Amino acid sequence: MPINRTSNDIDWRSTILIARWADLEWKRRWKEVAKTQDAATWNTPWLTPTLPLYEGLTKAESTAAFLLRIEVPGLNAWLASIHVPNTTPQCTCEWPTQSVRHVLLFCSYRSARDQLLASAGTNDITQILSTSRDIQAAAKWLIGQGILQQFQTAHKIQQEDTTGYVPYQPLKDWPPPPSYRRHTSESLDPPTTPSP
Repeated sequence: MPINRTSNDIDWRSTILIARWADLEWKRRWKEVAKTQDAATWNTPWLTPTLPLYEGLTKAESTAAFLLRIEVPGLNAWLASIHVPNTTPQCTCEWPTQSVRHVLLFCSYRSARDQLLASAGTNDITQILSTSRDIQAAAKWLIGQGILQQFQTAHKIQQEDTTGYVPYQPLKDWPPPPSYRRHTSESLDPPTTPSP
């Protein structure tokens, strides 16, 4: 007697096999590319969960942390490497390359580096870009420096005095607008026309 299989029986098995294959293939490709890369994200062990690195950060801070980890936040060295017109790899401090390492650890145009290194607890760039406390400190510092155009608004928001701000009132607690009160006090029945 033949076994009567439904499409659901086959779908879940093939999905699991495809998912396993895809994970193994992604891991193989990752390890192959990682051999030639220096960025912290490539040197993080495959099974290390990275989401905890970004917990508690704002959207801008988590974006900055991610870009720091892949070492392409939009600094001159990277922009020049992808041939952005009129861009040289040189830092504004005249150092030959404006890289993540240079900006975080050495650039003379950056302030409050002591605070960054104290918050991070290290001056080891690999550790700064690989541990939660350190990458979060670096992301906040980078935004605070105002070096990258894409974080200018986030920097202004960080500087804003929000002491008088209150959360939005729940919609159910809002008083209805006057036009709504006027319409609801009237009859909702359609007007009737006198019969002849």
